Amino acid sequence: MDELFEKMKKLIAEKLEIDEEKVTLESSFRQDLGADSLDTY
Repeated sequence: MDELFEKMKKLIAEKLEIDEEKVTLESSFRQDLGADSLDTY
């Protein structure tokens, strides 16, 4: 699980152009990470 989450965290951070440390298991794409409707499509 940890290895998969680390890979996903890196991909999410790259896509949203944010720091990887902001991505947690509890993060909300829109509220916590600033994703808009195009990012989540």
